[in-house]
Amino acid sequence: MRSRALLLVLLLSCAPKLASFKINPSGQAQVFAELPVSWTFDCAFPREMKADARDGFNYWNRILGHTVFEEITGCGVLSLLEHSTPRVFVTTVTTMHPTHPHHIGTTTIGLVGGVPRSGVLRYYRPWLEHTSRAGRASVARHEVGHALGFEHSEVEWCLMYHEIEMKEYRDKPKMACRHEIEAARRRYPTEERR
Repeated sequence: MRSRALLLVLLLSCAPKLASFKINPSGQAQVFAELPVSWTFDCAFPREMKADARDGFNYWNRILGHTVFEEITGCGVLSLLEHSTPRVFVTTVTTMHPTHPHHIGTTTIGLVGGVPRSGVLRYYRPWLEHTSRAGRASVARHEVGHALGFEHSEVEWCLMYHEIEMKEYRDKPKMACRHEIEAARRRYPTEERR
């Protein structure tokens, strides 16, 4: 009996990390408490990349079955400040990441009282300008997943895996895994699921 228990512990400790949410200082999952989350582009965001970046937000809205992220008209930080809801600002950076030059995108979330209130999604243009539309959409879906609160997954074929092999997603963007979808729907349920 002890050997079976030990085997189970070993199997669990070797199991890859599945979809999980960051934990805020109060020990709660780091997810937006107030919806929808307003978002907009930096005014200098490249027009040719907007549809692919927008796909990241729309993709998660479709999965969740309601509007978690709502694009607002206008552009720039000032257009977001008119909204009292949590907000996400989407921008591009013309240089490589200063310490991780292989990074294609990053997400920074600002907490107020341990609850997300703002976020900045940065896309690094030198990489994205040489990437297919499906590849850019894959990056956008991944970064918006971070905005939802997801940490990286250790499962290679899942959307929140820490790397995206761009040549595999030339024609079709990467999709979320079943357990990522289920975890997101538990954290952001529709009225019917509550």
